[in-house]
Amino acid sequence: MHVIHNGLNLNEIDYKEWTGGHKIVLNPTGRTDEMKGLSHFIAVAKKLKRKWGAHVTFLATGYRGDNWVHGAGLHSRSQVLSLLKQSYLSVIPPLWEEPFGIRVIEVMAAGKPVVAYDSGAMREIVADGVTGFCVPRGDLKALASAIDSLIEDEDLARRMGMEGRRRVEKYFTTTVMVDKYLDLLNRVLSATRC
Repeated sequence: MHVIHNGLNLNEIDYKEWTGGHKIVLNPTGRTDEMKGLSHFIAVAKKLKRKWGAHVTFLATGYRGDNWVHGAGLHSRSQVLSLLKQSYLSVIPPLWEEPFGIRVIEVMAAGKPVVAYDSGAMREIVADGVTGFCVPRGDLKALASAIDSLIEDEDLARRMGMEGRRRVEKYFTTTVMVDKYLDLLNRVLSATRC
């Protein structure tokens, strides 16, 4: 079996290191169904908004908004990438076995740390403690704690964002993906010639 991850064209995604200011905690999945974990993002936002108040905005794409989470409505991919550039960190809490999170590698390419549930391929993408945090799926307390620690520690968030970009450059670009496909094809062709 050969695993070849999806890749991104990094020319499409602006890397922007955190330089200070208002913090936007973004849920960029754009889907409100339960499997994407929006209800968990809202629950955690409600808890943390009480602590951080006006210093932090919780924002979800594809959502109409409420007292705790600002809704960003439906967005095109380019609009979501623009939101990533403005954000401080992203939260992606899938409640199903997410096969591969393109949005996760987009977040990392933009230089933002990721807090995700350890679900499906998340641990293959997010280097826990290096590019963000993978917490047990469904554990609201762990999700809130990871987000809270990154809101509090700007240096850690900045380092994780830089490491995320490096990880995408090393493993998740279209160039890496194509090279792996070509290598696999060459090995298959070599094996059939024997």
